[in-house]
Amino acid sequence: GRFAYAPGDRIAGDLTVIGHLAVGRFGQLYQVWSANEWCALTCKIVSPRRRGDRAALAALRREARILRQVRHPAIVRSFGGGEHDGLPFLLMEYLEGPSLFDVIENGRDRRLEPNDAVRVAVHIGAALYHLHRRGFLYLDMKPANMLLRDGVPVVVDLDAVRRISDQRRPVRRVGTAPYMAPEHVRREPLSRACDVYGLGALLYEMLTGRWPFEHVYEEEAPSDDDARQYPQIRGIAPPPVREFAPDVSASLERIVM
Repeated sequence: GRFAYAPGDRIAGDLTVIGHLAVGRFGQLYQVWSANEWCALTCKIVSPRRRGDRAALAALRREARILRQVRHPAIVRSFGGGEHDGLPFLLMEYLEGPSLFDVIENGRDRRLEPNDAVRVAVHIGAALYHLHRRGFLYLDMKPANMLLRDGVPVVVDLDAVRRISDQRRPVRRVGTAPYMAPEHVRREPLSRACDVYGLGALLYEMLTGRWPFEHVYEEEAPSDDDARQYPQIRGIAPPPVREFAPDVSASLERIVM
């Protein structure tokens, strides 16, 4: 299978694999039982096939460093990390979910009630504000990156995070197309505005059940052409929220747009 470790395997001595969670770009996520903490945790470990990949090793170590520097109720909590068989890993609180993606998918017409959508945006906005105050940009807004803890959304994936002070143009586009700000797509220097755009795109989706530029994707098959793959760089506005969600107030629509 895609996972290197099976339930019952040990990681770094005191961690026992009890479940498979996900496989990402660089790493694998497991639910583990920690004999030290005496609770279930999430273990993110670099995939063995990436053993010699310096970018993968650096990305996980950077995420571990960032998690040590942030502490907020709406950001996943760090429990440290270490190395197993030459592969770095980090430990985080285990969140059972569901993800915000699951909540949206199961909503009526893929929509949340306006009050619920605003509540989610307030929590995520507070997490972004905390990251910004610590000097970081999040840059990977999408519903799958938010898991619910007792009904409160928690930001869980910080491997795209970068420093606000870093004014170099990004080498790669790390993010998810419908939520990326135009300047992010163009690989221009990034600012807090990129995360504000992503939060706006997420709120738009929660209220309407659609991505901001979904009509473009419906009309034109996505291709390698940037203008089709990233319609936000065309300089056009997405359809107003109330076109799809007439129950949304004009003032909330104005904030989202």
